[in-house]
Amino acid sequence: MPLIRLEIFEGRPEEMKKEFIKRVSEAAADVLKIPIEHVQCILTEVPRRHWARGGVPYSEKKLEGEGYKFTR
Repeated sequence: MPLIRLEIFEGRPEEMKKEFIKRVSEAAADVLKIPIEHVQCILTEVPRRHWARGGVPYSEKKLEGEGYKFTR
């Protein structure tokens, strides 16, 4: 049974997180040729202040200029 760990910024709606888990699970089941019931996912939401790149927390970065936009 594969275990897939997903880490995302906190604050997304529940329906979006459910859809993310569903699609990742479906893709894993398809690629690995296993029943989706065998796929496990753990979704961890991380505050932007606890996630950094280049030594700078994302809570201090402007993300829109990097090709993606996050909403709170």
